[in-house]
Amino acid sequence: MVKQRISESQEQINFVAEVLYRYKSDPEFIETLFFNTLNGAWIGGSSRQGKWGLIAKYRAEGFRLGISDLLYLQPRGDYAYLAIEMKAQDQRNHKDGGATENQMEFLKAVERAGGFGKICFGCSEAIDTFVAYMNLPIKGE
Repeated sequence: MVKQRISESQEQINFVAEVLYRYKSDPEFIETLFFNTLNGAWIGGSSRQGKWGLIAKYRAEGFRLGISDLLYLQPRGDYAYLAIEMKAQDQRNHKDGGATENQMEFLKAVERAGGFGKICFGCSEAIDTFVAYMNLPIKGE
């Protein structure tokens, strides 16, 4: 029997659904601080020139490549925030876990800025990371 590959996108969908389900009644979870960056969003446009025009506009507005897929901006423990770079499980053995140079640079910047950043291979690993982060005390309390 061949095991069907779960895409990175589906792993992230599963993760977000599980987090929102598990923490919907937790008063310490601030849903508005949990979001994905839309870094991989499709950039529309009717022409090649239109797409490059949108990219230029977004860059001027602050868009940068490599920002982690998911951010949770509540400080906990010794960390200012959590950044999760989602990858499909089968990317684990790729160079840098399948992360791009920009993604690796962003994760280094997260660490320098006092955040906790991690590449997570699949929904289960991301859930474990998020739960561990949520089990840290809220910073300042």
